[in-house]
Amino acid sequence: MSNAPSQSPSNPTIKVRISDVTAAGEGLAQVVIYHVDSTVLRDGEVQDFHLMRKFPDFLWLRETLVRGFADRIVPPLPGRRVVSSFAASEVEGMRLLLEIFLLRLAADEGFSAYLPFSIFLTYSWENLCEFKAAYGSTTPITTYAEDADTPLRGLLESVVGSFRRGANRAWLSLGLRAADEDGTGEEGTSFAEVDLAGEVTDLEGRVAGLASSWRSIRACLRRYGDALDELGRQSEVHSEGLKAASRRIRMADAADANLLEYRVNDLRMYLQVCLATLSRQACMASDLRLAEAASREQTRELTRMVDRLNEAEDEGEVSELIEGIRKVDRSLRDAQSRIQDKREAMERATQSLRDELPGFLQERLDECRRFEEEMVDIQRRVGGFLAFPSEGCPDEAT
Repeated sequence: MSNAPSQSPSNPTIKVRISDVTAAGEGLAQVVIYHVDSTVLRDGEVQDFHLMRKFPDFLWLRETLVRGFADRIVPPLPGRRVVSSFAASEVEGMRLLLEIFLLRLAADEGFSAYLPFSIFLTYSWENLCEFKAAYGSTTPITTYAEDADTPLRGLLESVVGSFRRGANRAWLSLGLRAADEDGTGEEGTSFAEVDLAGEVTDLEGRVAGLASSWRSIRACLRRYGDALDELGRQSEVHSEGLKAASRRIRMADAADANLLEYRVNDLRMYLQVCLATLSRQACMASDLRLAEAASREQTRELTRMVDRLNEAEDEGEVSELIEGIRKVDRSLRDAQSRIQDKREAMERATQSLRDELPGFLQERLDECRRFEEEMVDIQRRVGGFLAFPSEGCPDEAT
């Protein structure tokens, strides 16, 4: 663990890290405390803060960001985990993901300047609670990690499946594919769609490669551990030494693999946040279409009432129609004003996603490449281990 706060390369005014994790209680009664260290540059003065935060504080921060940046892809958070013991792998994995979350916020010009983020980094625990109570609800939002304990293979495959299922909806919501009369959408030929489709396809392939690498690593680790155990049984003199070596190697590679699993899970959550943002965009478009349809129906109703007024001869009927026309006209004007607001919000959100999504996918692809390199490194180490126990190495269990 670094001895200094991590610094975002794009925002040198904020440095942040989670320096330690402590816990009290067990199981459902367990309370985990994250020690957040931050350095903030204000008006040329450097200020250091060493604060304690609970997991609900992180959830509250993300909720306020989602509210304040409705047209942005807000970084994800891992799901809450209840464990029977304060396991080192669990602690380091959650610490890593929460620190990544804070670093992403600090690296973004808009997020880092947002008041709740500044409050999160600088207020004491008591003052933060008071601010949260005054600011609004602290109800946690969905983190798209309800299956956080799923094995890595399942997580990786779900990434591919989510992108494949959500691709058509994404193109429709961004206006990159024309919709059929039945609303299913048809293939378009825009350059924007081709570029994004290529990035998604590349990402799918790389994630599938990660899943394959993970299976190979686990198979190698099993073979190596079994081989060492067998050698230990055959050699009484070196039995304890071989068993100790087996435990050390298994623990070291298991720790690396566990952290990598947490980071790939983070990638999966980030992609699902992207899909959720696109889904929200599609809902905005659907809501706008429904409002426009209702407005058109009101316009037709107003036209029918005017036609009846022109044909009416009874004074009572004329008076009733005039009053009805006034009510419908007021309602129609209000509806048109709301539709205009919806249309402007839709245009802003669409433009924001058009600007943000390609770069977002490229960053996720870069993460996949880094994961691939780490996978290869683990495979290389495990391959070297396998070359050592050449005698008595059992076949890999299926």
